[in-house]
Amino acid sequence: MKKVLITMRYDINQYGKLIDIFERDYSSLFSNYPIQLIILPNVWDSMEYWINVGFDGLILSGGNDISVNEKGMLSAKEFLSSRDKIELELLKFAKKTSIPVLGICRGMQMINLSYGGVINLFSNENNHALNKSHPIEVLNSKFSRDLGTFMLTVNSFHNWYSYESDIPKEIKIFAKSKNIVEGIISGDCKIIGIQWHPEREEKITPISDYIINLFVKKLW
Repeated sequence: MKKVLITMRYDINQYGKLIDIFERDYSSLFSNYPIQLIILPNVWDSMEYWINVGFDGLILSGGNDISVNEKGMLSAKEFLSSRDKIELELLKFAKKTSIPVLGICRGMQMINLSYGGVINLFSNENNHALNKSHPIEVLNSKFSRDLGTFMLTVNSFHNWYSYESDIPKEIKIFAKSKNIVEGIISGDCKIIGIQWHPEREEKITPISDYIINLFVKKLW
């Protein structure tokens, strides 16, 4: 099996200490695919170890806001969380070595930011988050042909979003909901970002299964 790193979100416990949290739904979801998940704590030494040893793929999980400034861009390094720094370094390494990447929700936002893109905070007027499902439009013609006539709907748990104009030219938009970007992909299809959470689906949807399989195929 291919070794795939997956990042963790962080929180503060009742003693005021930072803790890393891994949602079991990820294990349940990816157990259906021929990969070995390796859970990566938000510790720099752990990240450096796997860069030195080597890994086959990277999944940037959801949860936590990214450290951005008022313009929706990455803040100065001294203001970044340890998770932000580790994920940016992993993305840099993955791009350099052509390691496939799948970004989920926050993970898609991090991919966009790593290319110089922008994310925006929802206002009360345009918020479509808070566990609501909605349809998406698939813009990639190959994806549309492969998926056929399925009704494509996704969930929504995100507080940040990007318009089409917020996505840099280095990556392509393959799905959107009205004017909000729902999926991005690199030219070689090795870096994929989705704005929804497939691990929170009661039954995996055709679009989620399709994207995960595309990511897995790129590991070989």
